[in-house]
Amino acid sequence: MPKYISLLRGINVSGQKKIKMLALRELYSSLGFKNVDSYIQSGNLVFDSKLENPLDISNMITSTIKNNYQFEVPVIIYTAQEFSKIYKNNPFAKNYDDKLLKFYTEYLKDNHELISLYSFKTKFKNSDFIKEYNTNIAKLYVTFLANSPKNPARVDFSKWQTKNEKLIIAGKHIYLYYPEGYGKSKLTNNILERELGLVASTRNWRTVQKLVSLSIN
Repeated sequence: MPKYISLLRGINVSGQKKIKMLALRELYSSLGFKNVDSYIQSGNLVFDSKLENPLDISNMITSTIKNNYQFEVPVIIYTAQEFSKIYKNNPFAKNYDDKLLKFYTEYLKDNHELISLYSFKTKFKNSDFIKEYNTNIAKLYVTFLANSPKNPARVDFSKWQTKNEKLIIAGKHIYLYYPEGYGKSKLTNNILERELGLVASTRNWRTVQKLVSLSIN
């Protein structure tokens, strides 16, 4: 049965469109989805479905939420394979993740301990290496799009970017680097959505990592 990751746009933000994750997981189960799991309150769910068309799944979830809560929530669906490729191909994260993987591999070799990468990062969260790693990846974000934009080169994002911010559009997603922090940037999800004319939902790199982990467990 195919595994999917769904990203809900704009729930539980500033008290708007509130949906508890327990209720959302139950809603997904009521639609016949299996092995439903969620991460934090922003609407990130991993699940199995016998359906093979992501658009059908998205429409089903959106319609059910509207019937149950009387508001609309855009839902972006990726297969677990698609999401894994996004994770592996982030050009801004590669240097940081390569160093982490080397550190992790050396630890496993020296200590003969079976431990997941996620648990490894948690266990050594106070080490200088992991602190530096966390500081760096906190600057990384991915914007997920409902569809691939048509002729994205026509959009000049430089008017919202600082000179050090970086953006790479790669099909249905955008890799983003915010050296001064996402909260201080003018290059927001709303700007990306408006200029590309597509539904978009942005997640930090830690969320991307966790969803990949959930999708392979």
